[in-house]
Amino acid sequence: MPLGLAILLLQASTGLPAPLDIEGRWQISTEQPIVKIAPCGEYLCAKVERLNRPALGEAKDRFNPDPKLRGRPLSGVPVLFDLKVEGDFWRGKVYAPAVGQVGDTLVQRDGDRLKVGRCVPADAGPNLICLWNYWERAR
Repeated sequence: MPLGLAILLLQASTGLPAPLDIEGRWQISTEQPIVKIAPCGEYLCAKVERLNRPALGEAKDRFNPDPKLRGRPLSGVPVLFDLKVEGDFWRGKVYAPAVGQVGDTLVQRDGDRLKVGRCVPADAGPNLICLWNYWERAR
């Protein structure tokens, strides 16, 4: 069953409005890498598709906490993963190659943009405090 249909069926069965589709190619700015969001098994994930600055063409995942992965090219590296519908957001994990850290993320469509949050727990409960970036559709 296609992921989009499964999400609609899940939302219909829970009575919650479905979050807007986030699949496609996105970037923070024209200087930043292009990231492609697509199904990865039962979830969505985002991988670096293209680096836009020539100086980054040979960029490696040099801050990865796993020393064996520090020599891999940034192209193809997953930066969002395990994204699943939770209310009107997509919730999952984010990897920040610039610092080599994995954290929680919330993603939401905001018109023609994506709101992507890097989040930390707010308290002992399920609440999160997020630092938001806005991603535009890549051209």
